Amino acid sequence: MWFKVKTRRWRGASTRLPEADRLDARAQVRRAPWWLGAAGYRREGDPSDFYTALASAWARAGGDSRQWLPSDWDWKRMELEDAYGWEFRIREIVRELIGRSIRTGHPYQAEFHHYRVTALARARGEETYLIIGTENVADPRVFAIILNAVPGVEHDSWLPEPSEVVGVHPGPGEVVWSTVLPLNVVAELLDAAPDED
Repeated sequence: MWFKVKTRRWRGASTRLPEADRLDARAQVRRAPWWLGAAGYRREGDPSDFYTALASAWARAGGDSRQWLPSDWDWKRMELEDAYGWEFRIREIVRELIGRSIRTGHPYQAEFHHYRVTALARARGEETYLIIGTENVADPRVFAIILNAVPGVEHDSWLPEPSEVVGVHPGPGEVVWSTVLPLNVVAELLDAAPDED
């Protein structure tokens, strides 16, 4: 079943997909429930009018609308977009946590999916020592995304901390990483943090 979509001069045909209710275990997100299969301009009386073109395409396909449903390529594209969006959001969250901690000297924590990230920054003179705690993270790619969220820090500048560091006690399943932040990175991360009320 297809539904009309209208916005200004645009017209479209949209349907609810049964695949949308299936949880994608790899991406850990639900697929988009609605699919816009076709779109165009409303130009009444013109052969390029969306409704006229849609009816012609439907007739040429023998009354079959499957041509407007997502293909394998479309599903792969959505998975990539979901993965990119997820990574982008993690980067935002981690940068905000660090910026808040730089500003206050207190630890900040966030959870996403089943992961937990804690950030604690301590300034010592002109150096800022950063600790990132990660819980329930077993995938090295997720570690990489979290640590790469901190700009201007080389991979080999991160050190795992096996025991208590600066008052942070690693819990069961928690991995703690530390590094020293350059001054320009501190300024960039402060800009990413919202002002505390």
